[in-house]
Amino acid sequence: MKRSALANVFAIVWCGAGMLLGAGGARAQEAPAAEKPAAEQPAAEQAERASTIPNAGEFQKLSTELSYDRAHSLETLQKTQDAALALLDGLALAELNRGATPDVAGLNARLATLVSQKAGGESYRVMSAGGQPAVYLLAVNFGDTGPSAVRVYAKSTGAYRLAGKIDRFSDPDIFDDFLVLAVLEKADGVFVTVTGRTDELSTGMFGAWRYGEKGLEKLWLSDLLVHSSYQLLADGLQVTYCGEPSDEDPAVCHKMVMDHDGWNGKAWRRISQVAAPATAK
Repeated sequence: MKRSALANVFAIVWCGAGMLLGAGGARAQEAPAAEKPAAEQPAAEQAERASTIPNAGEFQKLSTELSYDRAHSLETLQKTQDAALALLDGLALAELNRGATPDVAGLNARLATLVSQKAGGESYRVMSAGGQPAVYLLAVNFGDTGPSAVRVYAKSTGAYRLAGKIDRFSDPDIFDDFLVLAVLEKADGVFVTVTGRTDELSTGMFGAWRYGEKGLEKLWLSDLLVHSSYQLLADGLQVTYCGEPSDEDPAVCHKMVMDHDGWNGKAWRRISQVAAPATAK
């Protein structure tokens, strides 16, 4: 069983307004796959398709290295992560700028061929965040144990460019760096991230972000929350977590809380907070 991430610390690099955040440990829903997952594709077919992608072999080597290091509690080199993300940026931007209307399904099909069949939880998917012209987000997971990231692509001077990034670079002892990205239905440019929740205490971290005229903005970032679960809503997130964990036994929670936070059209706000049934060992 994976150890709790409660006492560990990692960094989130948020680039859109030139900020560096220090934070701790957080999974929303991704868009359905355009085709069968890469792990289900025949190895020969997957290799043939990946071979048509520039630098595919180099990228797969880097992603395998990242996943292996994380799985074996080895120090993950940030330069390795940066190099892998730069290759993904190159592929994504080339496809987004290929025609008048980006072929997101085709781009996701190409990204799927980069997934290693040996690395569980590895995924690379692009989705629209709305707007005119549309803003696109790339959700990156190098595996259940590997680091994760969000890349933001927006149109500038007639072409899509990297406009923001949220890179998670965690301590090697944290095994729950898995990220899920979701775009809110009723708010163009607002999206939420949920990371972690794979350890025995379901330790999660939740965040809300917006890409607009000011670039990428952090709207809200939660603390590390144990015994966490969530529900994606049209205007935000409903998060249930332990507000009063036991000092003697972290598996026991004396007070569970359920928060509803969301976007009101101008700002991210706490909409409600109510008590939830407490957990017992």
